[in-house]
Amino acid sequence: DAQTGEQRKILASVDLLPTIRFSPQGSFLAIATANAVQLQSTSADINTAPIWKISAEEASQSDYPNATLPLSFSNDGTRLTISRSQNSDSVQLQQIQVNTGEILHNLTLELGEYIQPVASPNGEIAAYVSENEDTRQEEISLIEIATGKAVQTITTERTDPRDIRSLAFSPDGNMLASAYSSGSIDVHTLSSQATASLPPIEQYSGFGLAFQDNRSLLIRDQTWITESDQPVLRDRYVLINAQTGQPKQQFETVKNTFSPSFS
Repeated sequence: DAQTGEQRKILASVDLLPTIRFSPQGSFLAIATANAVQLQSTSADINTAPIWKISAEEASQSDYPNATLPLSFSNDGTRLTISRSQNSDSVQLQQIQVNTGEILHNLTLELGEYIQPVASPNGEIAAYVSENEDTRQEEISLIEIATGKAVQTITTERTDPRDIRSLAFSPDGNMLASAYSSGSIDVHTLSSQATASLPPIEQYSGFGLAFQDNRSLLIRDQTWITESDQPVLRDRYVLINAQTGQPKQQFETVKNTFSPSFS
């Protein structure tokens, strides 16, 4: 219970560190580990079998399992997109029919930088960091998940483009943010193919991004603090205006966390 902290039920038990996502309507919970991805009803309990479960052997021939697999539901809740690492240079992007567990689309993406792809809110487009074969410079590629067809390519003007740390779509799918280890953030407006470079955030290292709405962007950073005379690595979150880059709010977590997400 979000108000009291009281435990309502245990939905599932997994052996490895999972990634979890609620469906937009809140009726399903997707759970992914290096071994499997499964769908659980939120009205069920730990003794209830998953609606479906796909093992890594069925879904992928990956020799490079990743214990924290990115998950995202499409806005209408009908499709679930997941990416599985195959090696340090490629990932397998899969889209699953939520109701049946059927794998609808299966793409292999060659990465220019080991950053997991992200799916657009409607579940139709994927964005990932690729490498230009001619210039050997990194760029951001957008493709159709259903066909693998290229939709758009965003070329970074950064002097060192090989430090992209994360990508995130806005809720309306019209903006794509890219974060860099230098503390810089670019917001790309996809309809006009315009890019706004926001002012760098001091000592920010670009480990995670999430849009709160189409105007606000949450950034995850990692910073060292001193606790009981010992250095401790903590996460710092900064909420900024997505148009101006001006900070709105900042807070630190009590422990290391993973990529940020909003309800």
